[in-house]
Amino acid sequence: MNDQRDTQRMGKEQELRRNFRLVSTIGFTSFFMGTWEVLLTSNNQGLRAGGRPGLFWSLVWSYCGQTFIVLSMAEMSSMATTAGGQYHVSSLGVAISQAKFSHQWVSEFAPRKYQSFLSYVAGWLSTLTWQNFIARACYLIGIIVQGLIYLGDSAYIPARWQATLPIIAASVGVSIINIFAAKHLPLAEASDSVAHMAEEIENASIIVPQLMVSAFVFNIPPTFAVLLAYLFTMPDVQEALDSPTSYPFIHVFLKGAENATSAMVMVVIILLLLILVTISGLASESRQTFVFAHDQGLPFSSFLGTVHPTLHIPANSIIFTFMFSLAMSLTNIGSTVAFNALVSLSTVALMATYLISFTCLILRRVYCNPPLPPCWWPLGRFGLPVNTLAAVYAVWALFWSFWPIFHDVSAVNFNWAPVLFVGVMGASTVVYWLHARKVYEGTVAIVEDGKY
Repeated sequence: MNDQRDTQRMGKEQELRRNFRLVSTIGFTSFFMGTWEVLLTSNNQGLRAGGRPGLFWSLVWSYCGQTFIVLSMAEMSSMATTAGGQYHVSSLGVAISQAKFSHQWVSEFAPRKYQSFLSYVAGWLSTLTWQNFIARACYLIGIIVQGLIYLGDSAYIPARWQATLPIIAASVGVSIINIFAAKHLPLAEASDSVAHMAEEIENASIIVPQLMVSAFVFNIPPTFAVLLAYLFTMPDVQEALDSPTSYPFIHVFLKGAENATSAMVMVVIILLLLILVTISGLASESRQTFVFAHDQGLPFSSFLGTVHPTLHIPANSIIFTFMFSLAMSLTNIGSTVAFNALVSLSTVALMATYLISFTCLILRRVYCNPPLPPCWWPLGRFGLPVNTLAAVYAVWALFWSFWPIFHDVSAVNFNWAPVLFVGVMGASTVVYWLHARKVYEGTVAIVEDGKY
């Protein structure tokens, strides 16, 4: 009953089956956050920039900033528990009382004058973040498979087209699992992803914020334990970075185990965990895409914004994500630089959507016009400083994500993320003013019992 009331208050009908309860959702979020697994596979840039100390203190600083982000997201998810995530944070549906509810989303926290545009931008940013995340995760799986091949045959010379094959296989596999095994997703198993799954979680307004914080906290000890072990067992930083295995962690496993078979076993464990993370991530991303398309925020919204009549999942959104990952993997055949430039958009877009969400929440909290909606998990008097620090960290991270990775910049190693980000956001803005604002259902205020 709490779920139905909260969903109705936000102008939504319950369309997705609630497959996730407390225990299963803990498993889902823990697997999806998978911080230590992702850390092992994504530390090349940190090691190049600052070596062992730089990587360690970067993680400390990241956890400090993410703490405020997670707390702010938890409070917002308690106010608005549907599958839209950050898009929904700045674009909450309010229902117009009719015989049938009209499902249109408006900004819950943004100033009324800018509700439609801000929610539209946040929706595009969130979609861009998650689509790139899935493509990046499938790419990591493919490159790790190549590293396993090298461990079995040191004469093997990796080629880009060969890496593309396991990338495509990973995309196909996780998509099939998400379509035909949705009921069993809890058995396969982040704070961010669980927000997008809220419409499928029982007692979401209470459980979602608890899960966000607990999953975040539970991942801190194993992440630092793995990082310290990893750094202290790394024989030489530059040697690990130059390893033909493509990943320093595979090189560390090989040197530590002192035989290829044992190293392969450890790498396979990481690979399996990464596959589970990708499965969970696709489940979360498909729900976000479904919600945004359901409100006419994306092209082909009638296709993307539907739920399968018998499976009760957004199957079309899953298929779209698979096609996006497939297109990205084919880009990698032509140019790794182009592929990395595309997937690097995820960090920029993620921080931008955080910034929009937290800024709108701060304005709403300060001016109380109208007051914040009911919340099962309030931050109380700490709300404003926590939200402000979250926004400051988002600005800091967004600023540095635009900088080049290498000191000596060339067309090959240039950070193209800001160029692509401005281009994508500029194009989406033009589309909004020329067309989307006429069809995008994001400006209707819900009136329930005659009240705003």
